[in-house]
Amino acid sequence: GLKTMPDANAIRAELLQEEDILRVILEQHQRILDLFIGVRAAQGDARTDALRELRALLVVHETAEQIAVRPVTTELLGPDFVEQLGRAETEVTQAIGLLEDVPPEQGQFDENLDALEAMVLDHFYVEEAEELPALLDQ
Repeated sequence: GLKTMPDANAIRAELLQEEDILRVILEQHQRILDLFIGVRAAQGDARTDALRELRALLVVHETAEQIAVRPVTTELLGPDFVEQLGRAETEVTQAIGLLEDVPPEQGQFDENLDALEAMVLDHFYVEEAEELPALLDQ
């Protein structure tokens, strides 16, 4: 019979989807970093709300990455690298927990917020410098 050619449209759709996923991830990174600014700028209840929004977006973001990206990353960069990312994400989750235990008007809150932001920045850097380029290259 005729040899079927790979469907160029299907391949293109898949690539587009991957680029879409990467764009969404990068947009979420930016949104999360903007929310840190929002938490700092807000006071009282507004600060608690901003923190809740930050937490929600971080959770959604990490979940999306684990489902959409990590299986591919495991193949490309190996399980050790993915485990390292997972550990960083666990630390971020714990750091958010610490933040939520402190009233937002306390000095300790700001210290915890700085620590969380530093962790998130490090984590995003690893993703953007190592994980996402590997996904784009494949």
